[in-house]
Amino acid sequence: MGREERGVVARSARLAEAARNLVGDHDGAVGAVRAALAPIHDAAVRRELDAIPVARLQDVTEGRLRLGGVEQSGVRTVGAVLEAGAYRLLQIPGVGRRTVDQMLAAARRLAEAVQETVAVHVDVDRPEPGTTALVMALHVLVEAGPQARRAARPLPPSTCGATSRTY
Repeated sequence: MGREERGVVARSARLAEAARNLVGDHDGAVGAVRAALAPIHDAAVRRELDAIPVARLQDVTEGRLRLGGVEQSGVRTVGAVLEAGAYRLLQIPGVGRRTVDQMLAAARRLAEAVQETVAVHVDVDRPEPGTTALVMALHVLVEAGPQARRAARPLPPSTCGATSRTY
């Protein structure tokens, strides 16, 4: 292999390393956003579930649940049902295993729906440590630009224009 070829190989090695670093940096930035978002999102989900009255479980089960005893026991929201769990719910007079199973299944379905639809709001007038961390993590991706995601995707070998050669 001649000097020119060695130079090309050295440059390609540097480019490959830069590409690996780009992918690693992008993955790290996305991971930081997800890590900062998770507790904020989870708190928003909990707030939503704590605002949904336990009576909404009847909507999910098409009215098959009797929830009077549950509400009288102090379990008044879907969030409270999930937090109570099966053991505590079974302690409520007049509530049996079948009712508990149906309540928890319905509560989990509502929780999944809330999980998928709840929005995270950032109040710029009242910054909090969690939202500040999220904005800082997002800033890295914004600075990287809209093409960063595409650039970080590995290309299939057939699109790289590389051919296999032996020197």
